[in-house]
Amino acid sequence: MANTLDSCGTSIAQSDASGECGSDEREEYVKDGKEEYKSHDELNQYTCVHSLSPVRGIPPELWWNILEMTDDPRALLAAGCTCRTLRDIVREIIKKRTDMSGLDDLLSDPTGGYFFSRASIRSAELPPWISRYDTKSGRLREMTIVGGTLLLRSQARSALSKLNSVTTLRLTDTHFLSFSDFARTVCAVPNVDTFVLYHVTMNDSRSYSLEGIYFARDLRLKKLYIANCAFGESHPIWNLLTAPSLSDSFEHIVAQTTDSDLELALQQLYIPPAALGTARLGRLKRLQFGLWDLPCEAVCDIVLGLFSHNPANRVTAIEINYRCSHSPPCRSTWGTLFTTLVDGITVADFAALKTISVYLETKYPFNFDNIHIVVDSLPYSTDWTERFTMSSMTFTDEGSADILPFSWGILEQTEADVEPCPRGVALSIQFGIVGLDQYRAAIVYTRRSDAVAPYASSDI
Repeated sequence: MANTLDSCGTSIAQSDASGECGSDEREEYVKDGKEEYKSHDELNQYTCVHSLSPVRGIPPELWWNILEMTDDPRALLAAGCTCRTLRDIVREIIKKRTDMSGLDDLLSDPTGGYFFSRASIRSAELPPWISRYDTKSGRLREMTIVGGTLLLRSQARSALSKLNSVTTLRLTDTHFLSFSDFARTVCAVPNVDTFVLYHVTMNDSRSYSLEGIYFARDLRLKKLYIANCAFGESHPIWNLLTAPSLSDSFEHIVAQTTDSDLELALQQLYIPPAALGTARLGRLKRLQFGLWDLPCEAVCDIVLGLFSHNPANRVTAIEINYRCSHSPPCRSTWGTLFTTLVDGITVADFAALKTISVYLETKYPFNFDNIHIVVDSLPYSTDWTERFTMSSMTFTDEGSADILPFSWGILEQTEADVEPCPRGVALSIQFGIVGLDQYRAAIVYTRRSDAVAPYASSDI
């Protein structure tokens, strides 16, 4: 009986998400071609479209009122398995209870939040929310904590540890009194693999390594997003990377700033060398730089600085996205960017590097031949030409969906042909908000097949 009920409940949820009916009801829908009732937003009830199709003589509106008061989620799901009319009513009730935007949504839900898949809660409301939420539901996947100072006692953190279904945790405009409070809160949710921080602050920058700390032993993040969090050289949040179980699970770090003050933006994106050198980032293979909202005159200095602060000997792929807001686009800046790229990679000695991708984006049209001239006239060093060759150049106009390939010297076999997207940790550093402008040029360099790295990158 339990398995049948669970299967029926899953069917209700899936049909709600996909808009499809069960196999035994699909034919009936096709024959009818109409819905029996539709949702009336203002009255928050169902209004008949044609015949009432009552269930045992009771109109759907009354069934709605009865089922909406049901406090047993399994009984509600069971009712939805009886017939098409009740199934559709139950589906709409569950749909209304999928997203929680505050404590009031939980208090007004007779099932205690059983059907929540996403929840957003203010810091001050978190303790009472935890005490009332039905942690047995197993449906909550994303949790966002917003605003104010977050200080949880051990009892509240113990309750958080029961949220086994939560895999994404977001902290937005949240303040902590210490790194210890911050780390204990993050580690309390046991199965989080995606952690998002937006404008998170702490009273001081003092922190400590999580190596050997009992409450951090099960932290297994895959993705870490840090946006607009300014701590400078003693950035405490980066000590999350010292958790003992991260080495095998970690995949992607994104550090982003949207601040227009360049000095503050650089402070927000500063990654301590100790964090980059940790054993947890021993699999760092990809560097991605998003230069979306930078002054053109600052682009080259930023790129050089980014190269100098990252572990060159591990990286196998580099991606640079540069957006120019000028009309016409700054051709001179593009040329200087390529020169900086060539010089920076040569000086930093990216010995394991296999692929270099550069994307130039603008909302204004530009002459494709100019890019050709810029790239063709670069003062490539002998070391560069012996190691790399251009494998492709592509121009895209998103407005017309035309892709204009320009290819020369791309017939040589390259190592990157074997592994176009290397496995390992990716580090993305983004200035501004990611976007895709209408006009785009993509230039890709790859290592020549006869240019062998002096040592195997997998051993580093």
